[in-house]
Amino acid sequence: MNPLLAIARAVHFAATLWLFGELMLACLLSLGRRAASSDEVLQVLRLRLPTIARALIAIGIVSAVAWLAAVAEMMSGTPLRQAISPSTLELVLGSTVFGRVWIVRVGLALLLLLILWPRSGGRGWRLVSGAVVAAAYLGALAWTGHAAAGAEPLRPVQLVCDVVHLLAAGAWLGSLPALAHFLARTRTVEQAAWAVRRFSNVAIACVAALIVSGIGNSWFLVGSVPALFGTPYGMLLLAKLALLEPSIPVPALRMPPPPNPPPMPKPTRPRPIRMARPM
Repeated sequence: MNPLLAIARAVHFAATLWLFGELMLACLLSLGRRAASSDEVLQVLRLRLPTIARALIAIGIVSAVAWLAAVAEMMSGTPLRQAISPSTLELVLGSTVFGRVWIVRVGLALLLLLILWPRSGGRGWRLVSGAVVAAAYLGALAWTGHAAAGAEPLRPVQLVCDVVHLLAAGAWLGSLPALAHFLARTRTVEQAAWAVRRFSNVAIACVAALIVSGIGNSWFLVGSVPALFGTPYGMLLLAKLALLEPSIPVPALRMPPPPNPPPMPKPTRPRPIRMARPM
């Protein structure tokens, strides 16, 4: 693979997953707040969100431009300086599925930037609408990979597996930086425990979705058990499963705490022994 293409894809995927996770966690904690999580505590995430979101959107757009240039170079078979000519880029953007999806996703990134730009007012609807746009921005990556080139009639199923895989990874892994930031600034153990429980519920669902959609993707792309061990993609899939395995027992984190031990009986003072007086 072209080194520029590999680097641009990796950076773009990481920024997009992180962006969706930031918005997901902010929505999760804001919409499910209770007495233990005051508005003052949630303000920690809300103040962080605009700055980190703008940075991630900028990284995503820059890496998307580099990705487009790498695809143009690969498709034209010419050096990069010639591949980024207006005529070549116009051909890639207008005549390929990747190009049309690229235009839509850049539009979604700009829309998301517009939604999240203000720092005050209407925070609730901005969080929800931002999360929806970020989900579309992330899920549309499925049309830039193997699923878009799948054979009918199973191509829609393959695309759904890819979309579910991306959204589950973003909601789980992409939320971890924001969760760590939140926990580092909470004032009480009760607030931290409440946030972890809220995130744990989503994380369990995300791990299950990753496993199911990963099995579906492996069925479409690997096709057989020998190919699982004898192809680069199969080995990559095994490596991903190995990384995912330690997270499978996550439901144990949701077990209720052990009951309080019964109170110990108060020690009683021994009664003094009275000696009988001699006659």
